[in-house]
Amino acid sequence: DADADASGSAAADSSLALDDDAGIASPLVVLIASLHERIDAAQAELAYHRERLDRNMATQSSTLQRVASFTWLEVAAFWGALYLQVVVVKKMLAKRRMGLHV
Repeated sequence: DADADASGSAAADSSLALDDDAGIASPLVVLIASLHERIDAAQAELAYHRERLDRNMATQSSTLQRVASFTWLEVAAFWGALYLQVVVVKKMLAKRRMGLHV
């Protein structure tokens, strides 16, 4: 009987140890699961921002390609036309100030 009692108390001690480990492990499991959820959410957000960045870079690239495709002649023609419009408007305003009707 003494051996049976000793083995019974040893089994009870080991079950207490397992319960104690489970008591500690349970909050750790919950914490780890929570951390995994946060990591997954952060990775999803990172993927979203990467996709937006890729789209923005593609848009900028196509805009730069369109701008780069202009020739110097086209650029000079644009600025020349703009300059002529400014000169014409200045002359019209000067005539109005002098009282002449345009």
